[in-house]
Amino acid sequence: MRALGEAEWDGVAAGTDPVAALFWAEWCLPSRTALAALEAAAAGRWRAVSVNVDESGGLARRLGIAGLPTLLLLARGSERARRIGLVPPDDLPRLLEGALTAASQ
Repeated sequence: MRALGEAEWDGVAAGTDPVAALFWAEWCLPSRTALAALEAAAAGRWRAVSVNVDESGGLARRLGIAGLPTLLLLARGSERARRIGLVPPDDLPRLLEGALTAASQ
């Protein structure tokens, strides 16, 4: 999973490829669990990226990230879903597929 900084975010977020972005922090145990689960669930259909909020606090504030972990799903340059807290690994594929379906309509 590619780690993004503030300077790279706008280019990735504006792209046409589906992006699953996890906002996390090293000190947050659920965040570390979410990193591994997202990487496995996103393989192939989503570009998975991570943003460490301790290193990119300005971006987190700009996007209204208020809790960790926060998962943003972007498709065609628009936010399609936002989940705060640890998403159960079994629910991730369904969440990702639902966001892709919504983006294609």
